[in-house]
Amino acid sequence: MIAAESSTVICSRGGEHIDIPLTAVAWIDVSGAGATLCADLQNLNPQCQPSPSDPQGHQTAVLRFGQTTIMHIDVVDPP
Repeated sequence: MIAAESSTVICSRGGEHIDIPLTAVAWIDVSGAGATLCADLQNLNPQCQPSPSDPQGHQTAVLRFGQTTIMHIDVVDPP
């Protein structure tokens, strides 16, 4: 949630004029156990995953070349 709360911006200049598919995942670490695993946003730890009981959400989109893409993720409790 740190990245989502502060927003994340990716900007690219140059390279091929292509569209890029992307997926975003967000969750709330209810137990607090994942805080140290997920603290480094630059070097993501593969163990940084939500627990099945954590409220979570995901969204897919396409980053269109030359356009702004805004993603809204609804984080909900699991069934």
